[in-house]
Amino acid sequence: MSNQPSRAGAEAPAPPGSPPPKLGQVITFYSYKGGVGRSMALANVAALLARDGKRVLVVDWDLEAPGLEKYFFRPPGSSTGSDTQFLSEISRAASRGIVDLIDTWREMTEPGSSPDSQERGRAVFSQERLPDKLDWRPCVLRCKPFSIGSSIGLISAGQDTEKTDREKSKIGPKSATDSTAGSTYIQKVQSLDWNALFARNQIGLYFERLRDEWRREYEFVLIDSRTGLSDSGSICTSLLPDQLIVLFTANKQSIDGVLTAVTGARAAQKSLRLPRHGLPVVPVPARDEPYNEKKLSDEWREAYAKKFTHLYEEWAFTPPDEDGLVDPVKPSQILNKLYIPYASYWSFGERLPVLDEAELENPAKLGAAYARLKSLICSGLNWSSLESGPGVDEVERARAQASHAQKEAEEKHRELQRQIDRGNRRRRIVLIVITAVSLLAVFGAYGLYTIKAREVEIQSKLLAIANDETEPSKLDDLRTGLDWLRRQLPAHDVRLINATRTVAQKLSYSDRHDDAIDLYEHLLAAALDSKERLSLLDEIVYQFSLAAKPQQAINRLEAARDDPRLADSTESRDAIDELLIRVYSDLQDPQPDNLRKVWDRLVKSRCEHAGGPVADVTCRSTRVEYVRALLVMRDLKEAETQLQALLADIGQKQVLEEPPVVDVEAALRRPLAQDVLRLYSTLLRNQDNDKRADELDMQLKKFEGLKTNQQDMPRAIPGGEGPNYKK
Repeated sequence: MSNQPSRAGAEAPAPPGSPPPKLGQVITFYSYKGGVGRSMALANVAALLARDGKRVLVVDWDLEAPGLEKYFFRPPGSSTGSDTQFLSEISRAASRGIVDLIDTWREMTEPGSSPDSQERGRAVFSQERLPDKLDWRPCVLRCKPFSIGSSIGLISAGQDTEKTDREKSKIGPKSATDSTAGSTYIQKVQSLDWNALFARNQIGLYFERLRDEWRREYEFVLIDSRTGLSDSGSICTSLLPDQLIVLFTANKQSIDGVLTAVTGARAAQKSLRLPRHGLPVVPVPARDEPYNEKKLSDEWREAYAKKFTHLYEEWAFTPPDEDGLVDPVKPSQILNKLYIPYASYWSFGERLPVLDEAELENPAKLGAAYARLKSLICSGLNWSSLESGPGVDEVERARAQASHAQKEAEEKHRELQRQIDRGNRRRRIVLIVITAVSLLAVFGAYGLYTIKAREVEIQSKLLAIANDETEPSKLDDLRTGLDWLRRQLPAHDVRLINATRTVAQKLSYSDRHDDAIDLYEHLLAAALDSKERLSLLDEIVYQFSLAAKPQQAINRLEAARDDPRLADSTESRDAIDELLIRVYSDLQDPQPDNLRKVWDRLVKSRCEHAGGPVADVTCRSTRVEYVRALLVMRDLKEAETQLQALLADIGQKQVLEEPPVVDVEAALRRPLAQDVLRLYSTLLRNQDNDKRADELDMQLKKFEGLKTNQQDMPRAIPGGEGPNYKK
């Protein structure tokens, strides 16, 4: 088999007369935060499904941070033969993807002058076969990482035209007919207006068509979703999937963000044109440490069980008993088997651990964890397949061995203490014998003993803080031990800093936020790095919010602006002002005068330090955010003043003239101009001037339709002269 990837669609159709294939499953892999290993998990599960002979399609819908295909490039030093198949850089760069299909649909359904222009999307959707430009099959790249099974189809996020040009330049000079038309990938992504695409271009119909065709031609469609709560991420979590695999790590942001996304996805599915029958959700802990940090891992698993019990109980059941009754599985049973451990070796580069047989044979390895997740997906979320899967008993034994190793370490610590106690008795005898011989030697030996004993006691306190549970009865003991450590160790000692942070977190979990704030203040006083100080200040403000003390948070931030260690630079003062704005905005009584004062200060700071194009855009973007805040505060007069100034500043009238005056500077300011016009339209509607707002919306639509011809655009060198250059 050739190593060059094929661009064909799915596998060959079934012969005539055979029963229609069962519709496949669309499964979205989602994580609220980045860095949890979502894309890596998807790629490995896809490889295992293909090895089993399943028809698999993977779709890179992480449009702002694409790159899923890199997991399917040939591994460095690979000795695989011709019966495997991997992607290459140039073939990937030349292929169209999701963004290109969306852009083509937008162009074909863009409303024109006809009164029924909004029905164009339905007209295109109703065709028996979509036009060639909207056909997703030519976009499919194929790879086969295993020598057995079937190949994997991949649709990338979009064509990288800049990389294509670079590859062509290596081959030879560019001919007159060889030019890249249209926008680059980055420009296409930045120009996506999801509200307009759904309301005006009816793109939801196209996504439904893609979903139906994918399900008919593939058994499993795995979608790599955008992180966070975004428009493109909502498409992956609500419009497309039959199942949702959510990955999260051991922190509150990741867990709470996943729950928020799941709640929103299920609510959105109920309002679809063709409602789904529920959305099964499979929560999977990622970057877990069940062997090296078993005690902490168990603590967090208890937290996972409380948060996700209702999601697990929807699909995990034990087999029926003699009476035909079915009981749900305990979340703790699921979490003991369904998790992805952290493996530092596989954290370098984009690789597939499942290609290594040793990874699949050892149940404690990363590859075996992906295999368990694959078994659950392949069985249609049948818990019994995971419960009786290969190597599950070995996983439990490995965790038991980790627990045993921890107990051995504690026993060695106690033995060391007993040895010190025996040495203490010997030292007293020696002191009596040699006092008359050498008083100096006695003092020297005693000094060494004191240092050793003090070090052992320090290690004991640190171990107690790290391992003790967070029951309220023990928190005071931990705090007392921490106070003793503060007298023994320098303020900048890493061990003291880690212990202080651990106790502060445990106090916060027990709702003792005032005590936690006191410890974070100690950490803040000892912090040397400016970024670390701002991070700790953010944590202090967060603790105040948990304690429902917003005014104390405001007072602390105002004091921080006067502290030269915290506000040591313009960036630090701006960061503190951003925290102040967030706290004021969360108040039930937002205190508009104070909030406006902070906004004025932030805008002035950002704009006074505008020293170049990037800083200039930052200044104007901050002013746009200020206008949004004014609209929320219903300060319409000041909002109108700021918007008029912004319109004059960005030269909006030039861009809207007929014919348009387009130069490099105006083209760069175009997204900002659109934001300003949308805010101005909102302001007019708040002033009950709907007629003028409708006129402005029509100008905005005409403005959005302007196309920038990159070939004819005059080039302007910053600081130089040019035909359309403006100083």
